Amino acid sequence: MRWALLFVLWFLAAPACAQDGPELPAGLVERIDQILEEEMAATHQPGAAVVVVKDGRTLIKRGYGLANVETNQPVDPDRTLFRIGSVSKALTGLAVAAAVDAGYLGMDDDVSAYVSGIVDAYGAQGPVTVEHLITHTGGFDQIGLGRHVWELDRPLDERKAMRPSLQTFLEAGNLRRTAPPGERFRYDTYGISLAGLVLGKALGQSYAEAMHTVMFEPLGMDNSFVEADDDHLADLAVGYGWAEERFVAQPYEVYVTTPASSIDATPADMGRLLEALTGGGATADGKRLFSTGTAASVLAPQFRPHPRFTGVTHGLWEFPPLPDNDNAEAVRTVGHGGSMLGYKTVMEVLTEENVGIFMVTNRNGEAGGGPVRFFGRVREAVVEAFFDARAVAPLVAEALPTAGRDLDEYAGAYAFGTFCTTCTEADFEQGAWTPYNVRFVSVADSGLVLRDARYHPTREPDVFVRADGEQELFFGRDPAGSVAFYVLSSDPATFERVPNYSAMSDLLAEAGGLLEAGQPETAQTRADEALTLARSSGLMHEGLINATGYHHLEEDNVGMALLFFDHNARAYPGSWNVHDSLGEALALAGRTEEAIAAYERSLALNPSSVSGKEALRRLRQ
Repeated sequence: MRWALLFVLWFLAAPACAQDGPELPAGLVERIDQILEEEMAATHQPGAAVVVVKDGRTLIKRGYGLANVETNQPVDPDRTLFRIGSVSKALTGLAVAAAVDAGYLGMDDDVSAYVSGIVDAYGAQGPVTVEHLITHTGGFDQIGLGRHVWELDRPLDERKAMRPSLQTFLEAGNLRRTAPPGERFRYDTYGISLAGLVLGKALGQSYAEAMHTVMFEPLGMDNSFVEADDDHLADLAVGYGWAEERFVAQPYEVYVTTPASSIDATPADMGRLLEALTGGGATADGKRLFSTGTAASVLAPQFRPHPRFTGVTHGLWEFPPLPDNDNAEAVRTVGHGGSMLGYKTVMEVLTEENVGIFMVTNRNGEAGGGPVRFFGRVREAVVEAFFDARAVAPLVAEALPTAGRDLDEYAGAYAFGTFCTTCTEADFEQGAWTPYNVRFVSVADSGLVLRDARYHPTREPDVFVRADGEQELFFGRDPAGSVAFYVLSSDPATFERVPNYSAMSDLLAEAGGLLEAGQPETAQTRADEALTLARSSGLMHEGLINATGYHHLEEDNVGMALLFFDHNARAYPGSWNVHDSLGEALALAGRTEEAIAAYERSLALNPSSVSGKEALRRLRQ
C-alpha cells in the first residue's frame, strides 16, 4: 500500500488572536506535516503524533499514519494511547512535586519511613530524601534484575499476575546505596520507582491510584493510565518493529518498576501536561496541577554536579544552549525521552519561550527498523519558528590552563552510570546491567584526552576545559578521596570508573607479552586472572569472551584466541558452543587430538550440531 494512502491525519492547529493567547507561527504546521510525510515513509514509522504548546495553550495537535496496521486504524491524538516508556519517570517526578505542593509529602522527608530493606552497601552517609529520588541523586545501585516479566509469549493477564508488588520487589535487596545521596546524577530506575511507591503510601493509595489522584484527574488527563485497563486496550496503538519488509507487532511489556516505565497516554493528554508546565501550573481551561511557584521550580535546575554545568529539575533533564546559534539546540531545554518495545517518545519544554513539544511513534529501533529521525527535525522546525537567531554565551566560564600537575589519577575507563556495582558473576549471567558505553580518559601533554578531545587543567583541581573553550569536564571523588566519576558540562549524567578495568587490561597485555616470549602456560594464567576479574565485574561474559576470541582469530592471532577460548571452556563447561569454538582454534593451531576432544565434548552437549559433526569428521580423517 502506498504511503500516500496511509498518511491519515487528525488536526488541531488553530491560530489564536492576541487577546486569546499565543499565535501559531505561519507555516509551522505545513513544515511539520512535510517532515512527517518524508520521515515516516523513509524510516518505516507506522504512526506518529506531534503536539506543540506555548504559554499554556495547545497550538498544534496532529496524528499521522496508523495506530494499527492490520485494521487501518488511524492515529487520533485525542483517543489513541501510546506507551511513553521512560517519560513515565518524568511524570512520576512531577507528580511527586505536585504532592509536595499539596502537602502530602515534604522534599526533605527521609524515605526510609516509607520502605524497609535499604542496604547501605558502601557506607554511604546521610538519609535519602524525596528530593534525592526525583533528581536521580539517591545513590542507588542500578541492578537490572527482575524488573521485567520476560515471558513475552504468555498472555498479558498471566504476565501481570506473575510480577510481585512494587514494594515487595524494592524491599527484596534491590535498594542498595553505593554513593552518598546528593553527590551525583545517576540515571536511576530504582530511585524513581521508590518515588512512585512513596507517592502512593503518602496518599494511602497504590502508585496507579495516586497518579490518577495527583495528576491525571486534576489536569483532565482522562485517557492516561499506569498500564491501560481492559476497557482502553483497544485504543492503544500497536507497537511495531520492521523486519523482512513488513511491520511486526510487538508484545505489551510488563514491568514491576511501573513508575519508571509504564504510563500509557494520549498525545492530547500529554499536551495538557505541557500546558500546565508552560502555563504557570494550569491548563488553558483552568485545571491546575500545582502552584505557580512549583511550576517554576520543576523547570529550574534542582541539582547540578558543578555550578556551571547542566543538571536536573524535579524529573526533567536540563540541556544547555550551545554557542552555535545555527544549531537547533541553541535554546535551553528541559525534557525526557522514552523507549519501549515498539514505541519511542520525547517530551521537552523550551524554557526561554515557554514552548512545549511532545512527539511519539509506534516503532522504535529496538524492535527493528533503525533509528527514529523525525524527532530532531520537528524540534528544529519548532525552534526556528519560535526563536530568533541570537548570540549565545559560551557554555563554559573562562579557565586558565595550569601546567605541571600529575594527572595520572584521572586516567582510566569510565562507563555510563547505569550499571550494577554490587552484582556477582551469577547476577550478570542472569542479566544484571553490565558496564556499557565505556569511554577512556588518558594523559597526554599535561592534559587529558577523552574521545579524541583534549582537556586542559584549570585552577580548580578537578575541572578541565576543552581546548576550544566550549566544554568543561569535572571529576567527582568518593568519600575516600579517590576519583570515582566524571561528568561533562553539557550533560548531567555521570560516567563512573569501571571496577577492575585497568587491572584486567594490564593482565591481558602481560598475557600477550608472555605469548610472544614463548611462555604459553604463564600467559594462560595471566589471561585467566584477567578474565576472572572481567566476569566478576560484569565486563565480560561467555558470549563476549567468545566474540573476543574470534576477533583474535580474524587477526591471525591464534595463540591469543586460544587463551580466551580455553578460559571460556573451563568457566562454562556446560556450554556446547564454547567447546566448539575451542575445537576450531585448536585445529587451526595444529593441535588435532585436543581439537577432537573439544569437539567431542561439544557434541556430547549438543548432538544435533551439524557443523560440529562435520568438523570432527574432517579432523579424524
